[in-house]
Amino acid sequence: MGRFRLLLFTLSFVSLRFCLGVDVLSFSTELKDSETLVSSPSTFRFGFFSPVNSKGRYAGVWFNNVPVQKQAVVWVANKDSPINDSSGVILISKDGDLVVKDGRGLVHWSTNLSRPAGAANARLLSTGNLVLQKVSDNKDKTPSIWESFEHPQNAFLPTMTISTDARTGKRLILRSWKSLSDPSTGRYTAGVIPLPFPELALWKDGLMLWRRGRGTVRDSSDYRKGTQ
Repeated sequence: MGRFRLLLFTLSFVSLRFCLGVDVLSFSTELKDSETLVSSPSTFRFGFFSPVNSKGRYAGVWFNNVPVQKQAVVWVANKDSPINDSSGVILISKDGDLVVKDGRGLVHWSTNLSRPAGAANARLLSTGNLVLQKVSDNKDKTPSIWESFEHPQNAFLPTMTISTDARTGKRLILRSWKSLSDPSTGRYTAGVIPLPFPELALWKDGLMLWRRGRGTVRDSSDYRKGTQ
């Protein structure tokens, strides 16, 4: 099943130019295309990058201090709406949303909170989790109002969770990139089937290819034969 792996995509090129040396984007500042945030300790970066063989600019989180040819991006904000030049900025809106805009002011991605949060900060945690928090004097006791770990993509990191709530139907699943040069949603997904007992499963275009639970493994051939 190696060909179906979708946890991490290795990039052969990521553009890095200037590091702010901080892990927080405050309510009153913008993160320009040439700038990045760095988690504490310096395990992850957040900023703009271009995948291999792509001119599109994406706002995302990737591993820091890794050779350029082995860079791995673990989360992308505007994965379905790249910016075509280096005019992009990342900012906190007046309603408290984290927003990615281009030089014309066009919004390419937003956290789109259901309720206005007011003054907020974005923080890159040591786990690689990008969180949005209301402004507070005590950062360690400020609850998150949004976090990237609640919107997983192609990478599964320590402290992350993938799950399915059998009562509400809410699902946290992994989704592959379309290709190494295109982080938009691909054909593969992985997640948890909660009932009758939890199983990890892999789908392609909605068709189940593999599942595992209670010590059993069933691959695509079982489903073609009708044995589930």
